Amino acid sequence: MSVQAGSTTVVGANVDFAASSRVGDSFIGPDGVNYEVANVASATVISILPAYKGPTASGAAYAIMPVQGYDKMLSDAFNNLNNQFGAKLAALGTTGNYDVLPPEKGGTGVAVLSAPFIAMRDNSALTIAAGQAERKRMKLFEPTTYVIDIDDVAVTSQIAGSGYVNNATVGTRPPGWTFGVLETLLVSGDQAQQKFTAVSAAPGVTTPSFRRTGYGTSSTRWGPWRLIIDEATAITDPANGGVLSMTTVGTVAIYKFANGLLLMSGIFLAQSDVLPANTLTTFNITLPASAGVGVDYTFSNPDLNAVALLVHDHYGLVTNQFASTTIVQVGIRTGATAQRFQIKGVITGKWK
Repeated sequence: MSVQAGSTTVVGANVDFAASSRVGDSFIGPDGVNYEVANVASATVISILPAYKGPTASGAAYAIMPVQGYDKMLSDAFNNLNNQFGAKLAALGTTGNYDVLPPEKGGTGVAVLSAPFIAMRDNSALTIAAGQAERKRMKLFEPTTYVIDIDDVAVTSQIAGSGYVNNATVGTRPPGWTFGVLETLLVSGDQAQQKFTAVSAAPGVTTPSFRRTGYGTSSTRWGPWRLIIDEATAITDPANGGVLSMTTVGTVAIYKFANGLLLMSGIFLAQSDVLPANTLTTFNITLPASAGVGVDYTFSNPDLNAVALLVHDHYGLVTNQFASTTIVQVGIRTGATAQRFQIKGVITGKWK
């Protein structure tokens, strides 16, 4: 042990003061003087009174012996018990004031445990009925429970959380889907939002998800379902909620954008009839059936070119305009040579 002249602190090495000494014991230091143990601060530190009178010592021998008239064995037993459990008992605080120990004090907070807690405590099986009841109470997902009404607006009965939508569920689903997983979040008494993830019987397919929000408690609560955009749904036909789609019909590529813009690019006529020399000939080109330019072709613009298939002695395409949403009228003036032409280019329109 180590002690400094004039100090009341004794520091031990490879000792356990907390287990082998107590306040009131006699400490005999390296100077041979008896001191009283005034405090057991820890396993390696004690305080003595009066302050150490001898010279500073380090690694010196010492002795501690009881001097009071108590049962040494009983005191040691209680001291060991206090060292082991004293801090734990103190941490419990006022737990003795409760008939049912609350969770913040380490208890369950209930006088009678529910079936799931009993099953967890006893490591026993939980019945399906008890599990479903507890999941419903705790607003947890239960895959064997079907949503009765997807449009439920009764805030007192609508259950937040997840459930399975099947063909027996009533209400408005996302277009084209019958089965799915519905997640309902109740923001407040009259505000809610839902997410519907479609379920398909096709293996290896990731199905799309939709969302909608609602306000109020009437039948008009819910807004329309909106497709959640990801790398797959972004290239879905915008007519079905996507951002951009591209399809090919014959030699024409068709691009549709969510804002209504339509682009068609490619060869619209691979080969015309033989057009007579030195003549202006007009004829119609019918666009692919799936590539109409929408409800009003006055917003559309054909930018086409005539490519001669024999010689370059011609005046080219001198006119091209819409006759309807699916027909473009073109006019070609030939030169001294009768020949065929190919019509290609880009058409800009609106699909909605």
